Amino acid sequence: MRGTGSDFQVRGYMISSAAQCVRETLGDREGNQILANLTPQTREFITSAQTASWYPVSALSEILRAFAAVSKNDEKRAQDQLVKCGSYMAKEATNTFLRLLMRMLTPGLFAKKLPDLWSRDCSRGKLEVDVTDARLVFRMSEVAGFDHAACTGAGFAVFALTTMGKVVQNIEIRNWSLANAAADSEVLITWKT
Repeated sequence: MRGTGSDFQVRGYMISSAAQCVRETLGDREGNQILANLTPQTREFITSAQTASWYPVSALSEILRAFAAVSKNDEKRAQDQLVKCGSYMAKEATNTFLRLLMRMLTPGLFAKKLPDLWSRDCSRGKLEVDVTDARLVFRMSEVAGFDHAACTGAGFAVFALTTMGKVVQNIEIRNWSLANAAADSEVLITWKT
């Protein structure tokens, strides 16, 4: 059931794929150790989440916080890992057919669909998107409770642009930090044309 009010929810695939990204990035031993230290509820969601069902965003945020903590307060490293996690989640969200379709999209068409993709997978929050020839900007708001949404959102966009054949040159995430993980943020992505 889709969340209402303050019970921000996300799709199950986001939880299970974030956990799998932790394991693949850190290796099974370290990844599993980090995941074993999560709350019992989050550990249960990792193993039993149904792809399209709704789950509390707090479970996803807990996984992302644990993954970011591996950086030992190195914000650049944490951001890079979280963007990678967002790309991993996007890959898991798209089946073979959708990936083929994405190759035919333009950045402009993708930008128009991005708010719809967000609302398909997140019960709250807003995206405003602008795109030019080689630059995508999106602003996230009302994401309180979804820690590192800006970084994982950037990863989703990077995955889509890469699938379209673009070579991403720069990712800038404004108003996000480890201490301010669920703030309204702005993401700027540039690529080679």
